[in-house]
Amino acid sequence: KVADFGIARAMNAPVEQNLTQTGSVMGTASYFSPEQAQGGQPDPRSDLYSLGIVIYEMLAGSTPFAGENAVAIAYKQVHDTPSPLTEINKAVPRPLEAIVEHLMAKSPSDRYQTAGELRDDLKRFRNGETPLAMRRNDKEAVDSNAPTTSNRITIDDYNGTSAPGTGHSSDAVTAANSATEHSLSGPSIPGNPTIQSEHTSPDDMSKYPPGSSADATYYEDIPPRTGWYALGAFIALVALVIGGIVLYGRLSSSEATATTRVLDDFTGQRLSAVTGKLDDLGLEYRAIAEETAGVAEEFVFRTDPAAGTVVVEGTIILLYYNPTEALQSVPNVAGFTLDEARRQLVTRGFSTSLITEVSDVSVGLVIRTDPPAGSRIGQDESVTIYVSGGVDQVEVPSIVLNSSEEAAIEFLTGTTGLSVTVERTVDPVIPEGTVIRTDPAPNTMVRRGSEITLFVSSGPGKTNVPILVGLLEEEATALLTSEEHELTYVIEYIDLVNPEDPNGGRVTEQSVQAGSEIDRGSEVIIVVGVAPPPTTTTTSTTTTTTTVAPTTTTTSTTTSSSEP
Repeated sequence: KVADFGIARAMNAPVEQNLTQTGSVMGTASYFSPEQAQGGQPDPRSDLYSLGIVIYEMLAGSTPFAGENAVAIAYKQVHDTPSPLTEINKAVPRPLEAIVEHLMAKSPSDRYQTAGELRDDLKRFRNGETPLAMRRNDKEAVDSNAPTTSNRITIDDYNGTSAPGTGHSSDAVTAANSATEHSLSGPSIPGNPTIQSEHTSPDDMSKYPPGSSADATYYEDIPPRTGWYALGAFIALVALVIGGIVLYGRLSSSEATATTRVLDDFTGQRLSAVTGKLDDLGLEYRAIAEETAGVAEEFVFRTDPAAGTVVVEGTIILLYYNPTEALQSVPNVAGFTLDEARRQLVTRGFSTSLITEVSDVSVGLVIRTDPPAGSRIGQDESVTIYVSGGVDQVEVPSIVLNSSEEAAIEFLTGTTGLSVTVERTVDPVIPEGTVIRTDPAPNTMVRRGSEITLFVSSGPGKTNVPILVGLLEEEATALLTSEEHELTYVIEYIDLVNPEDPNGGRVTEQSVQAGSEIDRGSEVIIVVGVAPPPTTTTTSTTTTTTTVAPTTTTTSTTTSSSEP
């Protein structure tokens, strides 16, 4: 699963500094969701958050959060609020800004729950209606006694005229409006929608064209800009993407050839019997309680589609029945899978929302519901399903590798709740203060609050320069390069005068004083004496013979002198 846009190449490339991989989910820190940054389990709402980041970037020209490294960006995804789009780009309409804000809500439960909900809100914006996201913001403002303003106006009939500055006839507007009933992919924004503030006087309204209906809605325009056409193209592009996602989801869950059948008449039958038959047929249904006089309790009195209608497999059949009481009991779905739990609740007419939390219950199974099982509530109420995300564990993030010690500690303690200890290790390559590795290793699941060790480079390390003067050349070089010192050297030779000089072949000087503390790998210059070769002197032999009668004496003297 790819959690953001434009990173598929990372599967066959080295991991970049701003890329994180969490299990089988990977993403760039600029685009992934707060829950992914915290080591949580992403769901489809996380994809909608990433889509919100992309839309924000398209409108603002930059991503909402920036930082020196992936750790800093991920921290901002969790804790910071982006700058309002309307402050960055005055041309962005407030309704579109509200849609983007709703997409980028920190809590998944505060976002659009499905791509379909986003698609519907974009339709409302394109048609000049107030998006649900904006209504929600307005409601929150009213609840907090914040002043609110209205930005919608209603205009009467078109009478065949076009909006000032738009160049569109009423026929073109009508065609564009009808086209929105069929597809998100084609129509442009009709009439170059305009925005009006609430202080517009009735006299000012005369400059606007009458609408195609009494309820036609427009916004007042800042003078026409070509940006509107770009905005229209952008909305169409987003609509195509969302429509493709929804269509793919539907097609991928259906058989290649849809099965059709004629719907039986279930009116007048007990609800339990009807649901049993539909289960046997593999048809989907939703039971809707509606108090009706003259109908027996728990009996079906109407279906939608009606009996005799040809329905395609996958069609949801609405069963209207007269309930025993106006309230319905919430079924016990603890231990069910999420899909089965939703089915049990939806078939009883309830809407659902999802919250994932840590638990000893197996991952993906329902822990409980709110309201709890057995509660009797109205069918217009929502039931929150709490699903287990597994034991209270977090994943050791890989983005701390190659980051600074301070940034890694801040991210780990503030986002994942892990306890951090630091061990320093000598490394001749990695800069001092950089995280080399972690224990446990990245992508390992650990309990929240457990201890993680960061191994941080202390640089190449220090060593004391040994005494080299007086050592033979071979002894000095061996000592410098030993594991104890790990130093490099350069040898300079100096000629000696006396062949018998004891410094011949020995170190006479060293560039760094013995005992000095320097970095390992540093260079030391040594000076080695070179004695001249010995000279040799030879004296010839002289023989003297003296004869004295009658005695003869022979003396032989040999003198030789040689200088060693």
